[in-house]
Amino acid sequence: MNIKKIKFNTKILVFLVLLTTLTPIAFAGWLDFFKGDMTGKVTNTNGSYAVSLTMGNTPPNITFVSAIPNVGLTGDTTTAVTFFFTGYDANGEGDLVDGTSRAIFSKAGETTRSTFCTRQNTINGYSANYTCTVTMWYYDQGTNWNINVSINDSSDGMAYNDTTTFNINSLLSANITPNNLSWAQLSTGQSNATAQNTINITNTGNQNITNLTIKAFDLIGQTGAAIGWTIPAGNFSASNDTTTRCLITNQLTNQTEVPFNATSGRYGTTNVIRPIYYCIPSVPNVGGGTYNTTNQWITKITG
Repeated sequence: MNIKKIKFNTKILVFLVLLTTLTPIAFAGWLDFFKGDMTGKVTNTNGSYAVSLTMGNTPPNITFVSAIPNVGLTGDTTTAVTFFFTGYDANGEGDLVDGTSRAIFSKAGETTRSTFCTRQNTINGYSANYTCTVTMWYYDQGTNWNINVSINDSSDGMAYNDTTTFNINSLLSANITPNNLSWAQLSTGQSNATAQNTINITNTGNQNITNLTIKAFDLIGQTGAAIGWTIPAGNFSASNDTTTRCLITNQLTNQTEVPFNATSGRYGTTNVIRPIYYCIPSVPNVGGGTYNTTNQWITKITG
């Protein structure tokens, strides 16, 4: 039996036993190293902090615009058109600047009509009603017009609404002046005796005048040798043109509406005032004196 070999193996055995005993202790230290020194250690898991933000201004809104019934204008004057709208502001109705509330009526090719509006009442903490009265003129075209309303808030944010319209009715209207028609002293057989004045058709509506009628009456002798004599209405002629006023084709007829073409544009266009010229193509052979109508002649626009 080899004694040296046995001693060598015993030492190895002791070494292995010691190694087995000490290794877990050392390894545990290494784990502590990785857990602590390598990754760090959290010592506080709670914190508090303030949060804040700033909102920009929210502009107002127009939530309602009242309907406007068809507008009938009046010849040669103005017509007031009243309606209201509702303004809303998320910052409160007090943020609405009343002095900026405005209404505009517009149509392409027409003069814009506008006005500032007045606060009528407060609906709640956020809304208010505004009343607007816009002045329209007799010659404003008869058709649809746009309604534009707006209001600002104290930060100059604007509410704007242009989604509604209203209609203006057609207006055929005219002033016919003067109220008399006269001739200078005439002689029997005189040709193309024109009247001293014209009858003027002034368009006071919003439509072009294109046609009219003249209803004439016979003239009756009033003084001297004229008494008992009559100058028939058929001896007179009329036209809106000086070159054709004495034509027999433009003669009048007693107590009958005779049509004439007499274009008169509305205000802002040409021929707002259209004169009608009168003539006696051939003065009849009647007694001398004064002749008057017992019924006034009537000029009437028809379209």
